[in-house]
Amino acid sequence: MSKRSSSAVKTSLLGGAGLAAMFVLTGCEEEKVETHAYESVAECSAGGVYTAEFCEENFEEAVALHRSLAPRYEDIEDCEKDFGEGRCEADPQVVVNNDGGSNSFLPFMLGYMMANNTTAGGSYSSSPVYRTADNKAVGLSGRTVPSSAFSRAGASVSPATVAKPNTRTTFTKGTSVSTRGGFGSTGRGLSMGS
Repeated sequence: MSKRSSSAVKTSLLGGAGLAAMFVLTGCEEEKVETHAYESVAECSAGGVYTAEFCEENFEEAVALHRSLAPRYEDIEDCEKDFGEGRCEADPQVVVNNDGGSNSFLPFMLGYMMANNTTAGGSYSSSPVYRTADNKAVGLSGRTVPSSAFSRAGASVSPATVAKPNTRTTFTKGTSVSTRGGFGSTGRGLSMGS
């Protein structure tokens, strides 16, 4: 093989390696999910993006998830630390205790978000959205829902933003949650009080 063709083969191989690296890097990019968030069914219907029936069905799905997976607290003060004063309620699914009060509290829903998963054939899923004590909108995943999701245009977000936990989280009295990464994220820290 001549020196010239040997050089061409090396260049070709290096170029191919660079192209392969580019495919690997672009393959690592996270898919985005198109998301719309609404505070009510009426707001969703009036937005003109979805039909009233579709808005109602997705709201009901979000409420069902809220009832089964919303974070629970044994003490309303702990719930209000994470979600703000007046933003928590007694769990309607829990029997009242001997004192006439509840021992399970959960945050009120701010609204709901609908995500169009284009990689799953365009299927939609919905989940509740909560307002934290520092006025961020978060989903069940604990990730922040961008304010643009509440606009007619919606927002493209990471699938992790719309992910749902498999089980609900219950916090015992004296537990505080650090919200560095948002409620329920893997970056949270727990500290047990007295």
